[in-house]
Amino acid sequence: MAAVSAKADEAKEMSRLFESAASYLSLLSEPTRLKILHAICEEEKSVGDIVEETGATQTNVSRHLSRMYHARVVHRRRDGNTVYYSIGDPTLIEICRSVCLHVATDLGQRRLDWDAATAVFRGGALPRRKRG
Repeated sequence: MAAVSAKADEAKEMSRLFESAASYLSLLSEPTRLKILHAICEEEKSVGDIVEETGATQTNVSRHLSRMYHARVVHRRRDGNTVYYSIGDPTLIEICRSVCLHVATDLGQRRLDWDAATAVFRGGALPRRKRG
């Protein structure tokens, strides 16, 4: 009986973990959020700078930044009337780089060369994969 209860508790815990992971990864499901993360992956930037770099509207950028801030993915800092954002979770940048590299190299989008692909999210080169 105790073993069954322990299994049920473990299943509930795993279910909560998977729900949290899915919620976390859902932050990457919107191209504008990827553009925003790309814009701030090396240094903090003001909302105006992010708007200019992404080409999105200020309303749209602010909405996405708010969601990412509440998920603790980005940090924000206010200086007078200007709000600056920076990366709050470097792990997400590594996930973004890995996914973008996978898409660029493994799914046939070879318009990008390897050096250009590794510049995505400005993290430098990852170990080369054998091309087959």
